[in-house]
Amino acid sequence: LFFTYYWVAKRGQPLETMPPLVLGGAPVSQAELDYQETQKKLALARVAEERGDFALAENLYRQAIELRPKGLLARYHLALLMDRLHRDADALAAYEHLIAGHPKSRSSTQEDPRVLARLGDLRAKFGRTEDAKKAYKLAIHHAEEMQGRPRPTPRSEELNVLRACAHLAAARRLYSGDPQVLVHCEIAFKEDPFNWLVRFYRARAFRAAGRPLDYRNELFAAELLVPKGETAVADELRSSFLSSKGAKVVLKPNGEVEVTIIDPLPKKQGGGR
Repeated sequence: LFFTYYWVAKRGQPLETMPPLVLGGAPVSQAELDYQETQKKLALARVAEERGDFALAENLYRQAIELRPKGLLARYHLALLMDRLHRDADALAAYEHLIAGHPKSRSSTQEDPRVLARLGDLRAKFGRTEDAKKAYKLAIHHAEEMQGRPRPTPRSEELNVLRACAHLAAARRLYSGDPQVLVHCEIAFKEDPFNWLVRFYRARAFRAAGRPLDYRNELFAAELLVPKGETAVADELRSSFLSSKGAKVVLKPNGEVEVTIIDPLPKKQGGGR
């Protein structure tokens, strides 16, 4: 229903005058009318946001929340909008309301590592360190299982380590070509540059961004850092199209990797002894 209204609004046609949609000739309940009206406001808000009218978009999102306080989609988009506008206090309040909604019936939005990682960032920014750690831990807990690779595992309870793993969980939620993958990986790298899984996903993001040299260097770093026992991952790294053969690799104290290509020894000329 949302997409129907969205494309109508996108074409500039008025939604306000559209009659309620009736299915099967049954009478439309007030709850159904409120739902349809909410979807209209969400569609109009998205179009307004795309056109840069952020004040109108915010007003429509808030109207949608008033109509259906238990609905999560309007709260989600309001939180993203407040974040986009760098209104941190409003963004934090919106994320908190989103996460708190329907405690007995959790939704995928409330368990999205991207939402939880950002919630942790905002809590930390406002000095709520322990609450930030809780949000980061939830993001890590809800990280998707990925074949052949473990969940992000924090090596300590330090805030920066938890933040790195939370943003890694957020990166894994996205497809490799999404520019936001590199954003999350850069945050994770800044917080914990010696996390091999961070380096591995950072390498994939560099490859998707068309940065082959950075991709190669990150693979070198990931291979150096991969722990014993993770043989499947180590084998995957070694079988990548660029390997560390013929190179001297040094991992600096700040986590950056220095690669020196070693030229192979020249072959002997001629067949004499």
